[in-house]
Amino acid sequence: MIAQFLGVEDAICFPMGFSTNSMNISAFVDKDCLILSDQLNHASLVLGSRQSGAAIVVFKHNDVSDMDKKLLDAVSLKRSEGSSFKKILIVIEGVYSMEGTIVNLPAFIEVKKRRKAYLFLDEAHSIG
Repeated sequence: MIAQFLGVEDAICFPMGFSTNSMNISAFVDKDCLILSDQLNHASLVLGSRQSGAAIVVFKHNDVSDMDKKLLDAVSLKRSEGSSFKKILIVIEGVYSMEGTIVNLPAFIEVKKRRKAYLFLDEAHSIG
């Protein structure tokens, strides 16, 4: 029913946002991965990112250019060490819970596609 309402193929609903974020990020990334996290992400996203063991780089709030630069810097540094990240995950919110700011989603999706990264979008304050 949710998927039909949203006009998407599939959807999943979790009973509690904090536990969803703090417990599920580690299902997507581990110590061999990179997380790019908005500086104003909710505490549940920060906790989930830390628990994953991934390298974490924080970028300026809602600043796609800063995120892209930091992504390239992190990848370059890793290459100089003779290694690479298994996966890159961008972690953002649709509507930031404490500020009420709205993400520039098309810009983040464009960078995600260009850099072959994944996107974790917390929509708890957008659609519920």
